[in-house]
Amino acid sequence: MLRNKKIFKNSLLVTFAFSFFVAQNVFAATPTISNVTGTVANGNTLTIAGSNMVQDIVGKFTPTAGGFEGANLAADGWGECLNSTKNCAYDSSVKLLGGKSFRSDMINFNGIGGPENNSSGDSTYRYLGGKYNRMYVKYSSNFNTVWQNGNYVKMILTSAGGGYGQTYISPEPRTGLTGPTEMYVTADYTQQSEIYPTLPSPWIPNRWFCVEWYSNPGIGVTVWVDGIFVGTSNGNSSDPVNQWTQVGIINAHGIGTDFLGTFSMWMDGVMSSDNMIYPASTIEISNNATYGQGTKKYQEPVFLSDGSVQIKADLTSLGAGPYYLWVTNNQQQRVAVPYNLSSSTTYSISNFTTLISSWLHLSTGNASDLNFDNIANTKDLGIMMSKWN
Repeated sequence: MLRNKKIFKNSLLVTFAFSFFVAQNVFAATPTISNVTGTVANGNTLTIAGSNMVQDIVGKFTPTAGGFEGANLAADGWGECLNSTKNCAYDSSVKLLGGKSFRSDMINFNGIGGPENNSSGDSTYRYLGGKYNRMYVKYSSNFNTVWQNGNYVKMILTSAGGGYGQTYISPEPRTGLTGPTEMYVTADYTQQSEIYPTLPSPWIPNRWFCVEWYSNPGIGVTVWVDGIFVGTSNGNSSDPVNQWTQVGIINAHGIGTDFLGTFSMWMDGVMSSDNMIYPASTIEISNNATYGQGTKKYQEPVFLSDGSVQIKADLTSLGAGPYYLWVTNNQQQRVAVPYNLSSSTTYSISNFTTLISSWLHLSTGNASDLNFDNIANTKDLGIMMSKWN
């Protein structure tokens, strides 16, 4: 479906004015993991303590926390939203890096013509500093209700001009209500250069996704999601260094009926560079202690910093364990040794027999005292059963 050029509404004009950063690994430091708290189970939040777990490069973009840490948009070098209702704001209650994110809202819009809030087509702006650009994005819980099959909500747009086309990037709602499984990418919407590459995982609401794109002016645009290549649209793509870029809820075609309520999009961790940027931190859980062997799963980030990281655990297809935690920071430095999330110790019938024989007849140091409280009882039996083999 060829998408017509829209008036640039519901958007934030991104401003990057930072030069080419050459030495990518000057400040590289290997991440470490000192401790993990939380119950290891699907959907649970785990908190990881350590060091150097992000290490975003200062020279790619300032401030390093993602560009939303100042007093307001103008103070951080961003274009202001110009709609009179000002349905955009910094949000300290929802953030991935640093203390704030940027939130763009749609409120009570007409689904047939698209929303009319957050217009910023006449706002001030600067140009991108590099051909590689990255941001983390999260949509509110009603994403799959508002945008369904055949609809769209533009997330990234680089303007046409100087002989170049207009580039669009967004999730593609046509692939179902359980969360889009495809992206919509076009280097130049006028050339019918649209592609619909498959996402590494469904684009579900209330989850941070890392989107990185590389625009080679006049040649094409390439997109990665969560560090995984998803596709390249060949065409007369925009020049991100000499043309402005919009991110946010730019314009959209909704469900065909009025929507009474608020739809929100949050953005954080924005960076721009002439080099590949990568996610701020890549956290994975594997069922093998050797990286690259066995099965490993990318973990949804909840909060990222050098000293503390939170993830929502996904153990799907990893079996019963043991599980090994890996952290790779933005400098592409990986922990030297994975953190073992589940002890490899197991017990069998011989251990059970010994425990029963020692029940309440225990001397200090007996092997059946599994919790070291100088007594063998149901607590020790519970520990043994939890690790039965």
